[in-house]
Amino acid sequence: MSQCEQNSDNRDLSIDTLYAEHDGFIRSVIQYAAKHHDDQDDIYQEVFVALSQKENFSGINNIKGYLYRLIVNKVNELVRKKMSADLRLKKYVQWKASEEQTEMDPSLMIGDEVAKTIESIKSYLSEKESQAILLRFRDQCDNEEAAQKMNVQKETFIRYISVGLKKIRDIMKSQAGPE
Repeated sequence: MSQCEQNSDNRDLSIDTLYAEHDGFIRSVIQYAAKHHDDQDDIYQEVFVALSQKENFSGINNIKGYLYRLIVNKVNELVRKKMSADLRLKKYVQWKASEEQTEMDPSLMIGDEVAKTIESIKSYLSEKESQAILLRFRDQCDNEEAAQKMNVQKETFIRYISVGLKKIRDIMKSQAGPE
């Protein structure tokens, strides 16, 4: 297809036809660019919103290149947001720790740390993964009991635990930095 033919196709390109023709490409680029499976749905939604706000695609010569760049930008934006949230959380924890240098009951401090850890887990994992982790390690349920509470099969529960723990290890590695 020549460049002129490609331009004339883009003049008539609506968001519906764009998604009909390029949905597979969009999903494959998102899958490649996003490291965590949970992020992929968010990015897909962000891409859809960005494309739906664009009124026409007539100035775009290479629609796949445009889509690729849009997706990579959305992934980078999501990474920056998460890093910024991590930094704010770390600064808050440092500030709170320095503020709370007064004498406190040690059991209250441990409870605070547990609550902060639980909130951190919930922010990085999917709802099912965080629920599985908390049932298994906080509530000390065995796999069968926890799977019943979640209304899932034992194998599914174990998969939630495995994926959740892998994400937690990845987060801890990324926050620890290079050794």
